Amino acid sequence: MFINISNPNYYNLYFVAPIICFWTAIIFCNLKYFQSLLLKILNYTKDKINITWVSFLFLIPSTIIAWTLPLTYDESYTFLQFVNKSFFYAIATYPAPNNHIFHSILSNLIWHLFGWIGNPIIVRIPALFFSFLLINVVFTNIKNHKLFYTILFSCALLLNLPFLSYTFQARGYIFQALFATLSLIVIFKNSENITFKHQNELLLLLSGIGLYTSPAYLYSFLTFYAVFLIKNLPKAIDNYLWLLKSAFFFTLTIITLYSPIIIFRGYESLISNKFVRSMKTVDFDFIIQHYFQVLIEISGGYIYFTVLLITIIYFARKNRRPEIIILFILPLVLMIALKQTPFSRIFLPIIIGMTSLCVLDIADNYTIPKKIENILSPIILVLLLIFIPSCFLKTSHGGIDTSSNIKSIGPYLHKNFLIDNSTQEHVKICAEALLTIKKIKYQKGSFTNTSLKEGDVILFTEPMYNLDVFKLDSVTSYGKKVYIGKKY
Repeated sequence: MFINISNPNYYNLYFVAPIICFWTAIIFCNLKYFQSLLLKILNYTKDKINITWVSFLFLIPSTIIAWTLPLTYDESYTFLQFVNKSFFYAIATYPAPNNHIFHSILSNLIWHLFGWIGNPIIVRIPALFFSFLLINVVFTNIKNHKLFYTILFSCALLLNLPFLSYTFQARGYIFQALFATLSLIVIFKNSENITFKHQNELLLLLSGIGLYTSPAYLYSFLTFYAVFLIKNLPKAIDNYLWLLKSAFFFTLTIITLYSPIIIFRGYESLISNKFVRSMKTVDFDFIIQHYFQVLIEISGGYIYFTVLLITIIYFARKNRRPEIIILFILPLVLMIALKQTPFSRIFLPIIIGMTSLCVLDIADNYTIPKKIENILSPIILVLLLIFIPSCFLKTSHGGIDTSSNIKSIGPYLHKNFLIDNSTQEHVKICAEALLTIKKIKYQKGSFTNTSLKEGDVILFTEPMYNLDVFKLDSVTSYGKKVYIGKKY
């Protein structure tokens, strides 16, 4: 049913309803202010996103990969749980952090419009579009040698496996990377062109959408906002009452956005699910070690992380902005305070944001001889268009998600397809998503020799079953061998 009267979380209406009413009243009483604010934001956005042809070239390898590879486990879970269901279900359900709500909303709409195409790229369109916007945001803010440095930034995304994987995956991380990049540009690159209050409004808007994509953006938001306040400390002190009011309205907005989940699923699903639940005890050594491990992992390795760190520190000294070091310190403080050890991808927005800032800093401070630029640019473009997709596809995506080797069983999918309950969970979810996307009907259950009909194709795990089938192919996932066989 659309509404379940016995839902035990309806008592949250007593908490949420007054907040929504208060939030609506604030909007109504300050309508002219919010209209003016919206116009400012639209004008700022128009000025800060100019389109470059490099971004279309960037889309070529990303689109090839997105079209060719099946959904990974996280993408498959997101698709089955949120995208392939009703719009209301997508905004009112939060069983796990896989529901990046803003992303789910866009993917849900696009899937229900174009799902008939039957290819995973349909649910990846929002991620590809936001990757496209990210390239253009960086291009717009580069002052010198726009072409070369835009190509350089594109290479930073496409030659780094963790970055590349999230430029097309049907997840919300590239959304947050765009919001993070824009936030750092607002803080460090546009501070002379816009007022302190306008900076604050832009930051809160970007952060609000980032938090509505996933509550895990809290790490990025608090880090960026702390940098902003410290950088503008005298102005922040002079406008502290206005800042408190804006923070209050921001909090009401976030609660309003999450109100469907709070009402229908309870706030516990957001703040105390098993993935974000605080540890019972704090092991400082373990948290510190985990923090640097995940930063190195999401940066694509020690070399990239070291170069990024050195570049950030160098320009912090050169441009006299020591507060930028907070970008590395505050997330660790938050991990200790919240007693959490987040996944590495939680820090992807911060790392890509810092990468964007480094490219902009290099472009602002160093010029390149025209001859060298003319020689290097086409060489790098060849890498982008040919080398990257071919190398990435040869690895079968295995470096990102082992279960995506489900690609190998794609030729065997047809209307008599069966998924046995013994199948390893990751492979089972990926197979279900692929079958659903291709509009192929399938059955799930426990099957035996007597229940199989000739011609049936079944996915199963040994040694759970010894079925009389031809073994057509196999997938190894989490140490288990998953077979696909055909009844003879």
